[in-house]
Amino acid sequence: MNNLFSMILKIIVVILICFTSMFTATAQTICNNETGSQGGYTYEYWKDNGTGCMVLGSGGAFSIEWSNINNLLARKGLRPGGSNVIVNYSCSYNPNGNSYMCVYGWTRNPLVEYYIVDSWGTWRPPGGEGHQGTLSADGGSYDIYKTMRYDQPSIDGPATFPQYWSVRTSKKTSGTITCANHFNAWASHGMNMGSFYEVSFCIEGYQSSGSANVTSMSMSTGSTTTTTTSTGSTPTPATTGNIVVRARGTLGGENMELRVGGNVVASWTMTTSYQDYYADGSGTIAVYFTNDDQQESGRDIQVDYIKYNNVTYQAEDQATNTGVYQNSQCGGSNSEWLHCNGYIEFNTGSTTPAPTNPPTVTDPPTTTTTSSGGSTTTSSGSGGTCSPATSKSVPFTQDGTGEYCFSTSSSINYINSWNLASLTVNGVDFTNTWAGGSGLPAKINGYYYIAYKSNYSWGHFEAN
Repeated sequence: MNNLFSMILKIIVVILICFTSMFTATAQTICNNETGSQGGYTYEYWKDNGTGCMVLGSGGAFSIEWSNINNLLARKGLRPGGSNVIVNYSCSYNPNGNSYMCVYGWTRNPLVEYYIVDSWGTWRPPGGEGHQGTLSADGGSYDIYKTMRYDQPSIDGPATFPQYWSVRTSKKTSGTITCANHFNAWASHGMNMGSFYEVSFCIEGYQSSGSANVTSMSMSTGSTTTTTTSTGSTPTPATTGNIVVRARGTLGGENMELRVGGNVVASWTMTTSYQDYYADGSGTIAVYFTNDDQQESGRDIQVDYIKYNNVTYQAEDQATNTGVYQNSQCGGSNSEWLHCNGYIEFNTGSTTPAPTNPPTVTDPPTTTTTSSGGSTTTSSGSGGTCSPATSKSVPFTQDGTGEYCFSTSSSINYINSWNLASLTVNGVDFTNTWAGGSGLPAKINGYYYIAYKSNYSWGHFEAN
């Protein structure tokens, strides 16, 4: 009897040890940046600052809590993945502020960051910029967007690259995402993908707090379901315009943008043969190369010339070329070539209209507090403005040399700038820095006043 009892006790101990080991393996907690494999999927936890921890569950399941972070991503998925991944998931999602619940990933050649967003927090990304059309898939409707990131972090280090977005018109937190439906719809808008780096199910937080429990997530491969695109379903390249760009790519797939007066008026995906690309606009003209992969693959753009109002301007005659590789670095002049992310600015004698007089910037608002008989009153001055002010709607950008004053009554999510001599918002200095949310000053009489000054053609400001 004693031997039998001893044997039973040993069996119970072994079972408890196995159970404990299984629980430990399926409940790994990660609070520092880390990438690995678990449950049959690759996981990655990344944040720049703030507090957060990711708990790995069985299979594709995981949970995440975060507080007062700047940017955080927690994800599980397949690397490299592929175009025909089907995601089934269920998530209890509780963001407090800006956050996305999405399929997320990257491709190379071209370098692309992409999002398929099924739910979000207080702000619906990407804010309406770059709308391309709509898509019906998996029982819902999605808006398609293309946005650009300039000199921002990527899987290959700081780079300039496009972001592709499908954002559901109404939120959901469980169901199916057939990735190929979105990738095919993007391709119909000239938004081409490269070689997959990953396909992941992701919770992202941005300057926010929150929690999410992905109770189940699985990825399989399969065929696409029926999809339709509506508004602007298959864009037809313009065949007329007062601006013609003649250019080609060396490998095909290069992304070229035309900016007029600092605003993107057209973008194209290049072939290896010279073609004419048409657009309309008036102002300073610059041709940009935006998806150099920095991997020495030989992807470049060769710009033969532009025609502006029927006058031809040769690329090799232009003094500003930030994308040519000369003297062992990016940047130079008098070349048809864009080897690096950068642009050729064409001296057509047409510039973005400048203010008649340089903007006048008043002092920042002053606040005076007085107390009398136990009561306190506060009064504010009206400084921090600039004039004369050009009215703008957010989002907007400004590029190039000059001094400008803008005013907007729109809400601003964030601002960013580089290569400027000065930039103030309501009298507060934000020169060559990013700021957003509570970091922006209060409006003055319902307006933001933005004073911009740049001594270089590659100066840049954006408000979103």
